[in-house]
Amino acid sequence: MTIPARLPAFAVVVLMSVVGPGRALLAQVPPTDRPTGGIPLTLHEAVAAALDYYPSVRVAEAVGNVAQATLGQARSAWWPEIGLAGSLTQFQEPMIATPIHAFTPGETPAFDETLTQAGGYLSYTLFDGGGRRAGVRTAEAEVSAAAADLGSATQTLVANVTVTYVEILARTQVLAAHDRRIQAFAEELDRVRQLRAVGRAAELEVLRVEAAFASAQSDRVSVESGLGLARRELARLRGASATETERPLIALGLIDDATPVRDALIEQAAVSSTQLGAARGRLNAAQARVSLARSARWPRLEFDGSWVDRGGIDADHSLEWAAGVRVAVPLFTGGRIADGIARAQAQARGADERLRLVLTETEGAVDRLISSIEETGERERSLEIAVARSQEVVRIELLRLETGTGTQTDYLDAEAGLLTVQAALAEASYARIRARVELARVLGALTPSWLEQNLGAER
Repeated sequence: MTIPARLPAFAVVVLMSVVGPGRALLAQVPPTDRPTGGIPLTLHEAVAAALDYYPSVRVAEAVGNVAQATLGQARSAWWPEIGLAGSLTQFQEPMIATPIHAFTPGETPAFDETLTQAGGYLSYTLFDGGGRRAGVRTAEAEVSAAAADLGSATQTLVANVTVTYVEILARTQVLAAHDRRIQAFAEELDRVRQLRAVGRAAELEVLRVEAAFASAQSDRVSVESGLGLARRELARLRGASATETERPLIALGLIDDATPVRDALIEQAAVSSTQLGAARGRLNAAQARVSLARSARWPRLEFDGSWVDRGGIDADHSLEWAAGVRVAVPLFTGGRIADGIARAQAQARGADERLRLVLTETEGAVDRLISSIEETGERERSLEIAVARSQEVVRIELLRLETGTGTQTDYLDAEAGLLTVQAALAEASYARIRARVELARVLGALTPSWLEQNLGAER
């Protein structure tokens, strides 16, 4: 009796219970590590939970907030500084309570041990060689780079969740293939044991199947371990408890299976790639810092004004104002300004080369992913045919074995070949999804809405 490759596990139990002597063998068949109960975890739910929980996005948001606050500081330099100031000073001996503006017989100033002073001041930079403008440009570029970094962190997290979700689906299918193989070996072992009991099979045949059965169980342990690790990783990404790792997932398929066009994708990446956006922002910031460093060579012209009320505890108070212009010209700084300019220019050159590097790597990533999508598509179509043919080979070899015209070795080899192509098909199917997801991330288009538009539940 043969068990169809896609027969549900509960049906296998029923069939094996009919066989009779082989029932105890089912206790050796490990259950498939595929949750069968509970509310399914959708990809959209997993992504939403990860975006709300995982710290990588929070870190990028904090960096963006810092950049935004820095921009506010840079813009504030265009406004005058207005403030209030006051003091209270106690002297050992009486001190002049108000300034002496002239020495005349009738204008002797008052003296007091306790002097007070209160007033307001205004300061405004009239000219700084373009330093304020360069500071604002630098801060604006940093805000742009931080926004691109936030988009990159978000899309990287979406990609990690999706890839892990897909890995679980692929490993679940591979594990199911291992279980079908183990169930087939269990049935074959039951058959040869019955034949051995009536003297129609050699002990070697029993040993051969037992060895294949043990090897299949060993192979299954490795796949099951990887599946458990992937489930825990998905739970960790979305901040779920360990008890939620067993929620069933929904199988996914590509809605639009068309092969993308390279030239159009290269143009799209140049415009929307978050990594390129961050590199451009940092280049703009570095170029603005060169202007900021050069502004230190120019004179700095500032206006200062004040209103001061001076007096003492027992002396009369005098209110007066003062206004003036202050200019500062750097003549010698020990090379500080020149070195600052050289440093800023070196950073700008590095940022420019970094942008070229990111652009080159993006084009290379697009080429590799397009090739991967095409390759996995062709492999999937070929493997679908291979699975169908391998299932037929297994069926024929089992019939030949039962009628005495085939060999047990050929049957066991056919089962091993079927498992190999089934595992390869599962991997190819989901590898194509992973490649499309990674391509969307490289293009800067990987968002929850993209997942909804391009990935759907398989029917």
